[in-house]
Order: sequence, then C-alpha cells, then structure tokens
Amino acid sequence: MVSLDAGLKNGTLVWTPHGFTSIEELRPGDQVVAGDGTACTVICVQPTRPSRALRLTFDRQIEAECGPGQTWRVLHPAARFATRHSHRKVEPNPRYNKWQAVTAEAMLSMSGAAPLPRRRFLIPASSTVEMGAKQLPIDPYLMGVLLGDGCFRKGLSISSADDEIMHAVAALLPSDLSLKKEGKYDYKLVLPGGRGHGRGGRAYYGHPLTQVLRDYGLHGLLSMEKFVPEIYLHNSAAARLALLQGLMDTDGSVANTQGTIEFSSTSPHLAAAVEYLVASFGGKTATKQRITRYTDKFGARKDGLPSFRVRIRLPQVVPFRLSRKIARLVPPVSTCDERVLWTIDEVEASGCTVVTVNSIDNTFVLEHGIVAHG
Repeated sequence: MVSLDAGLKNGTLVWTPHGFTSIEELRPGDQVVAGDGTACTVICVQPTRPSRALRLTFDRQIEAECGPGQTWRVLHPAARFATRHSHRKVEPNPRYNKWQAVTAEAMLSMSGAAPLPRRRFLIPASSTVEMGAKQLPIDPYLMGVLLGDGCFRKGLSISSADDEIMHAVAALLPSDLSLKKEGKYDYKLVLPGGRGHGRGGRAYYGHPLTQVLRDYGLHGLLSMEKFVPEIYLHNSAAARLALLQGLMDTDGSVANTQGTIEFSSTSPHLAAAVEYLVASFGGKTATKQRITRYTDKFGARKDGLPSFRVRIRLPQVVPFRLSRKIARLVPPVSTCDERVLWTIDEVEASGCTVVTVNSIDNTFVLEHGIVAHG
C-alpha cells in the first residue's frame, strides 16, 4: 500500500526515452529510464498530498523535494567505507556497499539536517541513459564543433588552431563542401569554386549546412545566443557523446596538473546543454557565472559578456577526441561518483506523486541524473 506521506513533488522532471516528463503526467504503461539507464515501465501512479515536505540537497547543489515517507535507494554512512575501527582495531566492514531502501524521514532522523561528511548518505549514480537513435542532418561531432568554434553570421566558418579538429571536420563534411583557409586560424565551409558565403543564389540558399542551421533557427546567431537543437540532446548515447566531444574539443579544457575538466561559454544554453549531456552519462557538473573583462582601444578596462564555466566529473566516458586533451585526463580522486546527500530541510508542503516502476531495483531517473526509488 502506498504511503500518503510519500511521493515526489509535482513538477519534478522524470527522464524518459524521449526526453523529460513531469512526474504527475505519467500514466501506467509509460516508459521511463531506470537507474541502470535502460527503459522500464510505470506500473502505478498515485497522487498524494503529504502534510510535510522535505528538500534533499545533494552535492553540486542539486535538489529534489518529496514527502517524508518517500523511499530512496541509499548507502548508509556506515556502509560507505571498506574498513571500520572497532575496539582500537581496523577490521573489514560487514556492512560495506550494502544498499537499502530508506525513507527521507528516516535519513533525517539518523543523520540530522546537515550531517558531517562521514555521516552523509549516498544515492546511486545513474548509468548511461539509453534513448532512441534519431537520424541527424549534421554529424553530431561536427555540430558540436560548429556550435563551439563556428561563425553563423556571414556564411559559415570555423576558427580553430587545432589541425586535428579541422582534419576531423573535413572528413565529416557533406561531399559537396570543402574547407577554404582564410587567415591564420579561419576556415570557410564552401561549395565547389569557393562559393557559399554570398547573399544570393545557390551560394547562399543552396549551402547544405547553412540550410540546416537556418531550419533549426541557429543561422545568424551570435556566440552567446547559440543552443543545441533538441533532436541532438534526446538521441542515442553515441550521438550525445559525439556532440559532447565536439563541444569539449572546442570550448572544453583539462587542467595541466589535476586534470580538472571544464567547459566555458558565453552561451547559457550551451552550458545547460553540457550539464544535460554529462548527466545523461551519469556524471556531475557545477556551473559558475562571471562577467568577463576586456581592454578597449583606448586602454580602458570594461565589463564584457557573462561567461558560464561548467566543471565536470565524468569518469564513465571520455568527453574529448582531441589527443592533447585526452593526454591530460587523470582519474578523479576526490569525493565519489555517487550523489552525496548534503542537507535535508523542511519546506512548504505541496502536491506529490508516487510512481512505481518495474526496474530491477525499483529505481528511475530524474532531471540532473538523480536516481529515485519507486
């Protein structure tokens, strides 16, 4: 029997094989994504209105609201470590890595509202989300490079100092297009005879990539206005990874020492797309915004555009194709791949929905890759 104090807050987005759906809109028989990334079926949907509500805040400031009776698949703090200290001895921990279903209320009672690091519960990291493959008019890696280093305003061009990227681009272009180098780092994507950058005739309206970008509403946009078309986001794992690699090869970086991975862009839409893509592979992100500064022609320092920097933890897949960036990658050593429950707060109660699914461990995936228990 479903507890009337259970349920996830209405409006919570649930991952499905076709994108996101609000939890209250699900119906028995619908397909959602299970914690292992595969599709599973919704068995039961029941609206509830708990008298209390709790907000669970995980690492990277990811939140979920639920009723106190909502169960979560968790690793108890005492089960997180392979050894334990007992009677001044270090011995194997018999509870190590044993997961269990625990209510939000029970977690609050056991660890408190803001537990110390060693008393924090974990919930599982989601596996790679499996979504149906859809045909794409532009190769996803090429689309990522165009969004990162492409100019869409005067014809179509790419600015890059990496020959490796440009060789990959040349191999992915439609057969009737080629690269024409203009300047030290600038390449135009042109039709035979070098055409494709005028305002009339086939040179403009017949350019195959320009036409696709126009259909998506991308052509003519400035860097801060660029976005990823939804068909590229809600696609197979292979297509999503190729897209992410194109974005990261152009606007991503790896620190020389610790191997910290970051994506930087003036487009909030591209930053959000990278957050989504990383979550779809079970990774974590944290985004910071800052105002850039520049020096004008008179030597005065002025505020520039906002910049969005996405720090990424993604040990499951390699987010680059560029060899010099891959060479800097090192396995992350701090924190953990699972989601860490930082705090539990009382919040205003509202309508909730309990969803039961037929996945092996009764889990399904929410927005940001949060694994919920059904």
